[in-house]
Amino acid sequence: MSWGKRVRHPSDMVSEGQAVRVTILSVDDKKKEISCSLKEIDSDPWKGIETKIPVGLTVSGMVSQETRFGYFIALAEGITGLLPYANVAADKKETIKVGSPLAVVIEAVEAEKRRISLSFGMVEGKQQASEVREFLKSQSRPAENAPAESDFAAALKKALQK
Repeated sequence: MSWGKRVRHPSDMVSEGQAVRVTILSVDDKKKEISCSLKEIDSDPWKGIETKIPVGLTVSGMVSQETRFGYFIALAEGITGLLPYANVAADKKETIKVGSPLAVVIEAVEAEKRRISLSFGMVEGKQQASEVREFLKSQSRPAENAPAESDFAAALKKALQK
């Protein structure tokens, strides 16, 4: 009945006698049934989602629910993403409250499964880890003009061979 709302009962959306526009999904002459959809009148919000919110983009959303594995973040009408606890920076965990706005990063989009994975506060950590790796890599390279072996190293090697 709706792309964006969880409908527990049709009376949550329509009332008896109310005129509505619907899309006819199927007609069963034997059972004398017509299957209709209110939802199909509106366009699917997941259609083209990869271009609307690409991976790496920072978007604002509303924390809608906390579960045992993370938070559900409402990104747009009918679009909800999952922010797993593992994708929340340790120093940011206490700042997340249900009902509050939150700027999150899109980590992965699986349109066919209607899943979006999010992260919060991890960009800084990833950037710092990348900088540390680069520094360590630069430190492990031998200097171009440095002698291949110092006098001390040569003497130590000679002593160890004896």
